[in-house]
Parts: sequence; structure tokens; C-alpha cells
Amino acid sequence: MRHIFAVISAAAVLLRFAGTGVSGTLYWDTDGSAAGDNASTGANLGGSGAWNTAAANWWSSGAVALQAWGDGSDAIFWGTAGAVSASAVSPDSLTFKSTGYSIDSGPITMIGTPSNFTVDSNVTATINATISGTNTMWKLGAGTLILANTNNLNNATTNGGGWRIEGGGTLQISADTSLGAALPDTARNTVTDISFNQSTIQAGTSLVISQNRRTKINTNVSTNAGDAIIDVHGYVVTWYGSLQGGPGSLRVRSSDNPGGMLILGTDKIASINPWGSTLAAGTVNLTIQDGSIVQTSGTVTPTGGELGSETNTSGAALAILLDNGQIRSESGGYAFMRNLMLGAGGGSLDTGAWDQTFLGAISGSGSLTKWGTGNLILDNTSAGWTGGTFIHSGTLVLGRNGSNGMLPGTIANPYSISIDAGATFKFSRGSNKSFFDIFSGAGGVVVANSPTAKVRLVSDSTYTGPTTIGSGILMIGQGNPGEPGSIASPMVNNSGELDFNRVEDLTYAGAISGPGILTKQAAGKLTLSGTNSYTGFTGVNAGSLIVAGILGNSAVFVTNGILGGNGLIQGPVTILPSGTLSPGTSIGALTISNSLTLSGTTAIELNVAANTNDLVRGLTSVAYGGTLTLSNLAGTFTAPSGFKLFSANSYTGRFATLTPTNPASGLGWNTNTLSTDGTLRILSIAPVSISNAISGNNLTLSWPADHTGWRLQSKTNFISGSNWADVPNSAITNQVTIILNPGTASAFYRLVYP
Repeated sequence: MRHIFAVISAAAVLLRFAGTGVSGTLYWDTDGSAAGDNASTGANLGGSGAWNTAAANWWSSGAVALQAWGDGSDAIFWGTAGAVSASAVSPDSLTFKSTGYSIDSGPITMIGTPSNFTVDSNVTATINATISGTNTMWKLGAGTLILANTNNLNNATTNGGGWRIEGGGTLQISADTSLGAALPDTARNTVTDISFNQSTIQAGTSLVISQNRRTKINTNVSTNAGDAIIDVHGYVVTWYGSLQGGPGSLRVRSSDNPGGMLILGTDKIASINPWGSTLAAGTVNLTIQDGSIVQTSGTVTPTGGELGSETNTSGAALAILLDNGQIRSESGGYAFMRNLMLGAGGGSLDTGAWDQTFLGAISGSGSLTKWGTGNLILDNTSAGWTGGTFIHSGTLVLGRNGSNGMLPGTIANPYSISIDAGATFKFSRGSNKSFFDIFSGAGGVVVANSPTAKVRLVSDSTYTGPTTIGSGILMIGQGNPGEPGSIASPMVNNSGELDFNRVEDLTYAGAISGPGILTKQAAGKLTLSGTNSYTGFTGVNAGSLIVAGILGNSAVFVTNGILGGNGLIQGPVTILPSGTLSPGTSIGALTISNSLTLSGTTAIELNVAANTNDLVRGLTSVAYGGTLTLSNLAGTFTAPSGFKLFSANSYTGRFATLTPTNPASGLGWNTNTLSTDGTLRILSIAPVSISNAISGNNLTLSWPADHTGWRLQSKTNFISGSNWADVPNSAITNQVTIILNPGTASAFYRLVYP
């Protein structure tokens, strides 16, 4: 503003009243009269008309008549808004106090130092005229100024030029040239030509900001708070210029028109000085909202990049807030150290074809959404977001083989992780961790932990894509009563270890393949009803493993639990001293097309009334040992009778113990034929006499059939003594023929049991 002090005559005053332009603060008024004009309320001001140095369309506060424009004045547009047709005028500043004004034609040459454009709160003004000027342009006030034309403004050099936007308002532009000339190449990395101070640049259409623009993100100079805002307004704004260091934070939004994109292109400039580094730890220095997308193709480093500083000057992490906003990557290798906050509208991360890593804590009430074919790696230190997780494409990787990589679910509040078809959730941790989140959708889950690191899934997950264990351990459940643990995935490709550790009963109907191992933990019953082809061993350490389908090519070791079922096991089975084999489910047949070694407990159910019993069949060999426990469900044992318990090509060994000791009073177990045909028979243990018959040189000794299983023993010379020897094969028959030789000594025979 220029002030003129002079002694003037009455004639001069009369000239002013007659319309001669005098500089100062002038109010736009086109009604031809100063009557009722009010500089405090805007009454009787405004209208449409010509703005030039001839038309008396201006009023100076206190004057009794209107006057013409005087260059160097401060122009105030108030009262009734209208269309202002400007021509070759040179104001110091423009102020808009009523909404709806448009400044047309032109040119307008701004000569103030600086040249201010002030737009009051809730006011929108449009300048269609061309603006010229050599000094810094200031957009002030909380209202909106629309620059709709190409403007002839000097670039920001050390002598002035450029734009400063302050006061909480908005500057809308339709092109990069709305801001005037960009910086020369020699100055684009050293001179600031746009400075945000708690205000907004808004796109009026899709546009490109020159790579020679250098923008500084500041805060309000009075409050030292507030965001600098880029409002894409539903359009695509390509910002090739740099967003430079400053104490402020940046908000990207899309007012009125949800969506839109801000494309950052700092790969086209020489240097990056990230903003927000002086903020306190945990402060948000980047907010993306209103469905807008920020696409980045530069780099991100611990000290920042085109998305701002990752840490403050003390090295503490800052934060990114996504509230219905997205970060899209157009190059890889990112490692965000900032904390990620998810507003109620949620946030999405589009990796493109690249890897993008977040190292900070993740929190907020919104959801996290993954897009892009690349990897989104969450190596986060804590997880507190509650809106769920959605993986639409690519892979979300949890962890980097360390102790980080967290999900928000708890046993009381399990959150949802939805995986679309073709997408993947991947665990890549280096330590044991329980996860309570519920995985759903048609996508798959991968475990790629360090070799001994466990992923414990303590939820009933419903995802229907494949499960892959590349390394490490996937544990279903964590062995606590009442807690969930199940998967619906139709296939598990296991190259590591798959543990079922649920106390309650569980059925898995999918197909398990690969070279990895499977273990059964906890007290519950696990039923495998699918066709499984994995080749690692199967360990039953607790509870029951029921094979209802096929268990192919896996050696089975029962250490402390129970093995049962009516299915097929194609690998060798070993029942260790504390293990149990209980074929069938109730009474049934378990097929083992390999060897069976028994040294624990073999539990067999019989139904004498129905003449049925458990059976282990298809064996190449069986080696008896341990304890044979028999349970009769119905009926009464009689002798002679028998129950085929094992069907094998060869039989070796003996059971050390049978329970019960005898099937009934007066009856005993004939275990001899277990070694010949796998049949356990019932015999009478009542004393009996041996019948004899001689025919020629043959002596036939016989006894009742219900005593088959007793052993015929012989002794020569004297009946007394202990040198009785079993007659070979006498325990499996009730008749033996002996060839008499008159030259031999005397021989004695007896029957014994057991």
C-alpha cells in the first residue's frame, strides 16, 4: 500500500469528488452513488461493471462521492458480488469480502510488495483476467481464490516472485501457468517459489506442476500448527516439482469430488529435502483422505523423500494418516519408518509391481487394504488397527525373519483378514507368535518363517486358497482349552512343519503334500479325511490322530497319543512304549500298506454278539510287543472261537501283556496264532486229559478243540525234573502224531497252559 501525504486545495478535492482516481483503500461500488456506503458492513457496495482508471466505480471510506480507480490502491470487493471487467489496472492488493465475484478481461498488474490476495472465510472469488507482477504473491484469508487463466508472474528468485499461501484458505489453479513462470533450472533446487502455510492449493482440472517448482511445507506462522493441503479435487495432479523441507505437515485430499490422484515425480529433480523433520515424535506429517491417491515414483529413506521425512531430527518416527486415502508406488525398495495411522475411512497401499515396507506401528479404527502385484511388507512393531485387512492382489508379507510383524487380533477380539483369489498372505517371521485374526476369502496363506519359528493360528479361518509352508512351523491352535484353531484351505503344501495343537476335536478334509512333517499335539482328536501325499514323518505326541482318508508315504510315530481310524496309511507305523494303536472308529478296519511295529498299547474293540472286531489289514509285516488291550462291547466269550486282529504277510514278536488276563472264567487267550495268521483265539483252561491212539508205528495224541492253544510238552527217561520241551507247532492244533521207535528211551507227554 502506498500512502500520499500532501497539502491539497479545495479545487483538488472537488476534482476527487468528480471522479478523479486517487490511490488508497478503495471499495468497489457500481451503483453511481456513495449514499449509504458502509466500510464496516459492506452495505450499498458491489455490483458489476468496468474496472479502469476512468470509470467512477470506487468509493473511499468517508467520501461523499464515487471516484475512478487510482493505481497503487488496495481494492476491496464487498457487498453485492458481480462481474468485474478489468483493463490495465495496477493494484497493490485485492480483498474479497463477498462470495461470487469474478475479475475478467485484464490485464491486472500487481505492484504491492508483497502483492496480497485476501479472501475472507466462506468467500469464493474468481480471477479470469491475466495477472502480471514481479513481486511475491500472497494468498491470504480463509476463503477460496480461483486463478482461471495463464498469468504473467515472475518466478521466485532471490529478489522476489513466487507464491506464499497462508491463512487457512484455498488457491485453486487450472494449470501450472496459473502460478506464473516456474524457476529456471539453475534455481529449482535452491529457491522456494511456493510456500504453504496452513493453506490449500486446489486443482481446478487435471494438471501438471512443473519440475522447476520448489514448494516448501510450512505451518501457520502464528500458531505453528496446521497442514499444508494439496486438494486434487477429483482430478489427476502430476506434481513434478519438489515438496521441500519445512516444519509443517502435508494433507492430500479431494474435496467435493471424491477420488483423484496426486502423482509425485521427484525422480525428475536433483535434490529432496523432506518436510516435517522438526515435528514431535509420532506426529502425522502426511495425511491422505477423501478417496485420493498419492502415487510416488521416487525414493524413501530414513530421512525422507518425496513423501516427507520419516523421522524427526532426533531420529524418532513420525506418522502417516490414511483416511480413505491410498499410497501407490511406481518404483520399489521403499522402507517407511513412519507409524501408519488408519482413520475411519481406512487406508490402502498399492505396491504396484514393487516391494514396499512399513517398519513403524500401525493403529487406528480404519481398515488396511493391499493393492498391486508386489509385496507389502509389514515389519511393524505393534498393531492396533481395528477395521480389518483386505488383500486384493499381490502379497502382504508379515515380518522380515525377526520378532516384528504384528496383527491386531486378540482372543477376545479377532479381526478379519480377507484375501482375494490370486492374492496371498505370507508370514516371514523369526520368532514364535500366536495370531488370533480370522483369515477368509479365496486367496492363500504362506508360512516362510525361519526354520524353528512358529506361527500359531488361534482362529477358525475360512480362506479357501492354498496353504504353503515353505519353512518354519504352522501350528493350528495353541493347546489351550476352549480356544479355536482350524483352517478350511483345501490343500497344504508342506515343506516345513504342520502342527495341530487344539484341545477340542477337529477334522481337516484337505490334502497335505510336500516333504514336510506333521505332528498332533494337545488332547483333542484330529481327523484327517483327505488324500494326503506328504513324505515327512507324522508324529502323534498327544490326543488322537484319526485317519479317515489316505496318509501316503509318511512314516508314523505314535509317541504319547493314539492312532486310529478306518483309512489307509501307506508308510510304516511305529507305536512307541507310551503310544496307542486303536484301529477303526468304534469297530472298524485300519489299512496299513507297510510295516507295523508295536511296543506300546494296542487297543482292540470286539463285539462277540455280532462276531465283529477291529482289524489292522494290508500289512507287509507286523512286529508284536507291548500290551494288547481288548474291550468286548456285547456278547459272551466261548471256546473255541477267534478274532482276526491283524492281516499281514509276516508276523513276529509277542505281546508282553494282555488285558484282561482272561476273557472269562474258565477261558484263556490263545495268542499263538497271532504269529501265524494274526488271529487271537479263545480256549478253555479247564484241566483235560490227553487221548492217545496207536496205528502201526504212529502214536496220535489229541485233546479237545476248545483247548487248542495249550502246548504239548515232552520229556525222556524220567517224568520228574524240569527239562520239559514244547512239541513244535503243538500250540496251534489239538492233535499231534509221533513216530514210535522201539530203540529209543522212554518218553513222557503233558499239556500245559499258558
